[in-house]
Amino acid sequence: MPGNERDALRDLDWSKVYARVPEEVRDGVRVAHLRIRQRELRRQKQRRRLRWAACAAACLALVVGASLLLLNGKGRAPDQVVPLAPEVLALRGGDVVYASRADEFYHVRRDCPRAGERCVALKLVTALEFEKELCPECGANYAVEPRGEDEAR
Repeated sequence: MPGNERDALRDLDWSKVYARVPEEVRDGVRVAHLRIRQRELRRQKQRRRLRWAACAAACLALVVGASLLLLNGKGRAPDQVVPLAPEVLALRGGDVVYASRADEFYHVRRDCPRAGERCVALKLVTALEFEKELCPECGANYAVEPRGEDEAR
């Protein structure tokens, strides 16, 4: 009865069922009983082996898949967002900047942290005549237009 795991006949103790068997048939019944038992033990061993093989195959597939994911990830650089360059603003000769006598820089903003206490408003042309340079902090996004373009206007 293949496929029928819980057969009622398998649960019977056949040694007691055929206790009073004639002598001529007793050896045949014992041999048949031993063959049935051996076949059942072989089936149980095969089932265990199949379970172990399925478990080993699943573990192997898991390890191979995980290692492929890890090895493929090493070749690629992580996603990085590159910030856009800030828009460069032009300073012309007539624009107002802030500077003081003690400071070597001129500032685009009056509230720049590098600006001294006695900053005064003046035109960019005047700051350039006093050989002042653009402040690296508040003037980072600014570029000074060459003097020739300003005078042409």
